[in-house]
Amino acid sequence: MNLRSKVKFCPWCVAWIVALVIPISAVAVDTFDPYCEGGESGGGQEAIWLIDDFEDGNLDGWGHEGGTCVFALIHGSNSAAEGDWCAEVIDNCGGHYLGPYISLAGFQAGSFTIWVRALYVDRHNSYIVLDDDQIAVNGAVVFFYGNNQGDFMVADHNGYNYNCGTRWANIWHQIRFDIDWDFHTFDVYVDNDLRQTDIPFPVTANTLNWLYIYNLNPGGVWYDYILASTPPPTPVLFVDGFETGDWSLWSTAVP
Repeated sequence: MNLRSKVKFCPWCVAWIVALVIPISAVAVDTFDPYCEGGESGGGQEAIWLIDDFEDGNLDGWGHEGGTCVFALIHGSNSAAEGDWCAEVIDNCGGHYLGPYISLAGFQAGSFTIWVRALYVDRHNSYIVLDDDQIAVNGAVVFFYGNNQGDFMVADHNGYNYNCGTRWANIWHQIRFDIDWDFHTFDVYVDNDLRQTDIPFPVTANTLNWLYIYNLNPGGVWYDYILASTPPPTPVLFVDGFETGDWSLWSTAVP
């Protein structure tokens, strides 16, 4: 099913739509399903989905693909990025794509945001992998991680790694990916600071199906407040619907 619903507009209604200022809507769901929870059909605005902020005190919707790490809820406002709950991936998961994952229902997110905090920054951890159904290290849409030199990194499908700046031990960092599905590239923001642009991903990847979070070395990493959004539609400027019978604004004179 396409996210964009078919809507029929009457000509004289368009002016009212242009005149309205429509706020961004947020929908909190336990199981992420953009097809059932609003979207572009809800007035034409950017749609934001709360994938999980863990404030319901459970891990419903999450799976665990083998591995040796533990996925647990942590309670306490001093521990979470926002609210009172977050989730922790504890110790080495044993390999790529092992550990916690959640379905993203297969849609084209224009932006994806997640908060991450690592106890140690001298180890390979804090993996954030957005994938379609290829499930391969070189087939991911986004392959982001923290290395053992204290930096955030992102890898493209050709095997190139790009530095995304310093990370700090036991400090929450906001990570955001702005995805361009037309050109199959994305930009990386860390704490609202643009760190890398136009990172390529495979042209065969056309949706986000899975989010994986895991570690390759021992030590705890916390995750919180995971959001996805569709891009806002291109604004439409209403010029004239010719329904008023008023031609006063028109001229045949050459400017």
